[in-house]
Amino acid sequence: MGKGLPRQPAVLIWGLEMRELYEDLLRYAKEDIYPMHMPGHKRNQKVLAMDPAGWDITEIDGFDNLQAPDGILRDVESRIRDLCGSAASFLCVNGSSGSLLTAMKMCGKHGDVFLMARNCHKSVYHGCTAFGLRPVYLYPEWREKDGISGEIRPETVERGLVEHPESTFVLITSPTHDGVVSDIRAISDICHAHGIPLVVDEAHGAHFPFHPAFPETAIRLGADLVVHSIHKTLPALTQTSALHLGAHAAELGITPAKMKECINLLQTTSPSYVLMASVAECYRVLAERGEELFEAYAARLREFYAGCQDLRRVRVLPAEKERDPGKILISLKGTDLTGREATVYMREKFRLETEMDSGDLVLALTSVADTDEGFRRLLEAVHGLDRDVRLTGRTDTSIRLPKAEPVIWPEEAWNVPEEARVFVPREKLLGEISLEFVYLYPPGIPILAPGERVTGAVLEVMDKAEAERQVLKGMEREGGLYVKKS
Repeated sequence: MGKGLPRQPAVLIWGLEMRELYEDLLRYAKEDIYPMHMPGHKRNQKVLAMDPAGWDITEIDGFDNLQAPDGILRDVESRIRDLCGSAASFLCVNGSSGSLLTAMKMCGKHGDVFLMARNCHKSVYHGCTAFGLRPVYLYPEWREKDGISGEIRPETVERGLVEHPESTFVLITSPTHDGVVSDIRAISDICHAHGIPLVVDEAHGAHFPFHPAFPETAIRLGADLVVHSIHKTLPALTQTSALHLGAHAAELGITPAKMKECINLLQTTSPSYVLMASVAECYRVLAERGEELFEAYAARLREFYAGCQDLRRVRVLPAEKERDPGKILISLKGTDLTGREATVYMREKFRLETEMDSGDLVLALTSVADTDEGFRRLLEAVHGLDRDVRLTGRTDTSIRLPKAEPVIWPEEAWNVPEEARVFVPREKLLGEISLEFVYLYPPGIPILAPGERVTGAVLEVMDKAEAERQVLKGMEREGGLYVKKS
C-alpha cells in the first residue's frame, strides 16, 4: 500500500518525475509493516505461496477455459460450491464489482425498478447507470453509540415492496464494511413472498461458511445471489471473487446455465491464471486444513477481545452476534485523537497498517491468515493508544450517511449532454443536481451519487469528512462538481 512511506528515488520520463511501482513494491515487501487490511492472505507465504511470473499462462491444453469450464477450472468451482453450500458457484476475476454487475444484469432489465440499500458499494450505482436500472433506496439503521451504520431491517424491505410492487429484485450489503449483518433469513422470506430474488453483497463475508464463530452465510439463509470477495477475508489474491446461487434461485428463473451466460457477457475473456490459481489453492487449503486454521483464528480473536477488557479510554467494539468479530473496530470517541490520527500513531509506533479510518473509528481487518505476532502487535497498539490518548469529551465525529434526494435516474445523469453540464464551485453547490460521485474511500459508499440533489446535509457531511482529513473522492477538481445546468 505504501501509505506514510518516505519518497523513493524516481526516474525522469518526458521531463516528469515518476516513481517506480515495481521497485516500491519490492521495497515495501521488505518493510516491517504488518497488514491489518485486505487482501486476506496477509502476505503470509505459509498460507499462500505463489510464483506469479512463472504461472502466468493463457488457455493452453490441459488448463481449461473459464468461459466454458469442463476440466480443472470446473473442479475449482465445484469445490467452492461444496464448501460454501451453494446450488452453484462461479469463479470471477473482475473483482466483486464485476460479480455485482453480473447479478444486477441477471435480475433486472432496462427501466426496471428495484430496492437497493443506500450503503451499497459504488459499483452497484455503476450497474444502475450501465443497465438503466432505477433504484429505490433502503436506509440502514444508525448505531448511535458505535457511530456506524447498522442493518437493513426486514420491515424496511417489506414496506419498500408494498410501496413499490413493481420492484424486480432487492439488493443489500451484508456484512457492511464494519461487519454488521442483516437478518437475511427474514428478508429472503419477504422477497420470495413477493416472487422476486434477493441479491446479497456478502463481499466481506467470504469466510462466513467456515466457522460458527462468524455469522451464517447468506447462501444458507435463503438469498438467491450472493457475492463473495474471496480476496478480502480469505487467502487469495486481490481481484478474486465468487458468485453463488442459492437453493431457490432456479425457481425464480436464475439457472446455472443462464448465470454463466451472463457472467461471460461481462467478464474478461483473458482471465489471469495467477488469480485463478490463488483461488484454487485457497479453497484446497480450506478443504484440507480449514477446521484447524479457523479454530486457531477464532482462538486468536477470543484472546484479543479478552485482552481489551481493561481498556479505560479507548473502546474496542465488542464481538456480537449481529457483527463479524473479524472486523475489529477501535473507537476513539471522547479522546483527543481522531481515527485518522490513531491510524498514523499505529503505523509509526507499532508498524501496523489498518484497513480504514472514519471519524472516531479505526478498522483493523483480520483473517484466517493472520499470525500470533500480528494479533500481539495489534493488542499492544490498542493498549498504547489507551495509554497515550487523553479524554476530552470531544464531540462525535462519526460520518453518517446523509439521506439522498434523487431527482433524475442514474442513467439519465450519465447521458446529460456536454452542453447541459456546468462546473460549479463548492460554495455554490447547494440545490444543484450532481452529475458526479462524492464518496469516502474506503469503503466506496457514495455520500452523493449522480442524479441526486446537493443538500445541506450532504455538504455538512463533506465538511465533516474534510475536517477529519478523510479521503474524500470526487471533489479533486478545485473543490467543485459538474452539475446539470438549470
